[in-house]
Amino acid sequence: MSVFSNELAVDLGTTTTVVHVHKKGVVVREPSAVATSRAGVVAVGSDAEEMSGRTPRGTEVVYPVRNRVVTDFDLTAALLRGLMSSPAIGRRPFRPRVALPVSVTLSSVEMRAARESARVAGAREVHLLPQSIAAALGAGLPAFEAAGNMIIDVGGGGTEVSIISLGEVAVIESGRTGGEALDLAISHYLRTYYGLQIGTRTAAQIKCRVGAAHVSGPPEVITVKGQDVVRGTPAAIEVKSDEVIAALEEPLDAIVDVVRTAFVNTPAELSGDLFDRGVVLVGGGAQMPGLDVRIRERTGLPVFVADAGSDAVVLGAARAFEIPGALAKLELSS
Repeated sequence: MSVFSNELAVDLGTTTTVVHVHKKGVVVREPSAVATSRAGVVAVGSDAEEMSGRTPRGTEVVYPVRNRVVTDFDLTAALLRGLMSSPAIGRRPFRPRVALPVSVTLSSVEMRAARESARVAGAREVHLLPQSIAAALGAGLPAFEAAGNMIIDVGGGGTEVSIISLGEVAVIESGRTGGEALDLAISHYLRTYYGLQIGTRTAAQIKCRVGAAHVSGPPEVITVKGQDVVRGTPAAIEVKSDEVIAALEEPLDAIVDVVRTAFVNTPAELSGDLFDRGVVLVGGGAQMPGLDVRIRERTGLPVFVADAGSDAVVLGAARAFEIPGALAKLELSS
């Protein structure tokens, strides 16, 4: 079966969905967006996101997964169907086996919705795996050893901090502060102090360009275009990078608070392991400059950004197919 790339790992995220194909690697990385009209689904992925804010009346762009929870079953199935049939994956003679990481905090109903959406999308088998353990495997951590490992996963919809040992999640804490909250903080700052209204995509671009969790180096000045909220006319302003960093203070502190809470709730015998082994930062938010430094300074824990941190979850899910007995051990029931 694997000769025909029949094993897929799918990281179904709030803002981005990533698909890994056996022996090919990551071949699909698309926004978790679906454009719909009265006639049905119009587009998925980047084609759908491009329509955001530009759609004609009767067409809507929806993100059917919120904080890794399937909020719209039909649209999630449509999203997965579109991405799993991407030309980049190639033709398959059989319906694929799919490894789908999810948070262990989901209810049985929420897990069942995730499983069934993948089945409706065309999967022959769907294996639900703990997201945090998949991230650990993808980051190269010894997830099945009798030692504590902390994984900080900063995604689009929120942050999840897990302590894992012996292939199980010993402690888990989550918060709703993630990439979207950072974007919102930038939008709110510009509207409050400059009277400039910008879209979510513009806020995300500002975050990626000059956003940081720790000040380093001279400030950079960028031009931001949007709409004057008073006059309702197009406007452009100049903003310094240190202003953007200041705007991110509150949501970044919320991320640190989740890490602190998880550590406080960690059993004493595992706490020492964290100082010896360090803490690994994964997810799209892990790429923000200085986030590891900020967490290290505020908690005292040694923090490292995983190699290919944005793909740690999907890479770990793919590895589960290769490790003997891993799927059976990690499988979540729903």
